[in-house]
Amino acid sequence: MVGNRRRHVYLEPGRVSSLKELTVGLGTLSRSSEKGRKVGKRGRPRTGEIERRKKKILAVSTKMFIAQGFANTTLEAIGRAAGVTKRTIYDHIGDKDALFVAIFTERLPKDSDLQFDMPFEGKSPREILRGLAHQLLDYSLSEETVALGRAVMVESIRFPKLATEVISSGMAIFKRKLAAVLAEMMTLQLIPSADSSLAADYFYDVVVGNRGFRMAMGHHEQPPDTAELDERIDMFIYGYLDRKRPATKAGKL
Repeated sequence: MVGNRRRHVYLEPGRVSSLKELTVGLGTLSRSSEKGRKVGKRGRPRTGEIERRKKKILAVSTKMFIAQGFANTTLEAIGRAAGVTKRTIYDHIGDKDALFVAIFTERLPKDSDLQFDMPFEGKSPREILRGLAHQLLDYSLSEETVALGRAVMVESIRFPKLATEVISSGMAIFKRKLAAVLAEMMTLQLIPSADSSLAADYFYDVVVGNRGFRMAMGHHEQPPDTAELDERIDMFIYGYLDRKRPATKAGKL
């Protein structure tokens, strides 16, 4: 067998002057052999390296799926762009269907991703609501949010469960955060007390509406300007909040 072949050391006559020199020479040969075996040995990638590869694969495939669509994107192309083999993608994530699902599962908003940082001190209720509206629009109508939404819509027939999960999970977290801010405003008596969850639904629908959907369908949309945004906030104040205000405390916000 190849692994059992013996190494032969050929020594020229007159070149070895002592037994000590021969021993040193054989020791050097042994260490060189061991060093060669260590260099050639390759182990399994560490956990950190696996996670780094997965993030790279997901980042590259996200861009390619958005730019080219699901059908026109291949694992071979993703592998070349990510600097990994097709086998590595299979080992770390799975086939192309699994990769598409993983992209959106990983990118679903978490509670920590959405923070409405709204200092109340020194601001009127209208100013606070206007700040909330701007944050809603910035997130909902961002280029990335619209592009990912479009990709899910295109593949919704192929991945119906994914489309439902992306919409329901993302919106649930979004509106829960918004409801928490509105509830705090109610506690501080900045706005009338009401069901904060319903108030969040109404506020989102009035401010954002279906702009994101229209943009995903290819319509050119601009965020509302200051005048339009104030009109929409008025709709929320007078169309929803004032209905909850006791008659004895009626007044402008």
